[in-house]
Amino acid sequence: MLKKIIVLIAMLCLVSCPGHQGTSAFLSNDYKRIYKTSVCDENREFPQMIMIPFFEDATQVVPNCKTYPKHQTALAMMVFYHHWVKYFGDSDLKINERSKKLWLPGGPKRKPQNWHII
Repeated sequence: MLKKIIVLIAMLCLVSCPGHQGTSAFLSNDYKRIYKTSVCDENREFPQMIMIPFFEDATQVVPNCKTYPKHQTALAMMVFYHHWVKYFGDSDLKINERSKKLWLPGGPKRKPQNWHII
């Protein structure tokens, strides 16, 4: 419970920074219909590819419906981008644009070296 409260407070702090262009660049959600229909379906075959909310063409492959929930993946990507901007900057928004087209292969083993930009 405490962990959920801390995550919620951190998310609100990251999203509510008034002069920060980092995560606010992700909060235009013009693809609501796609995100609502792109959900993990236990009745379909696995692995499944689902859209990541707030990222235009970003997708992830999930090995089952309980692994890598799409909203937690989106939050992790927003936090990563926030830290990237803090330490390295992204004045031309190249990292922002690339992250919107990311494809994350999923599976029981973590393989960050296999992330692809489409």
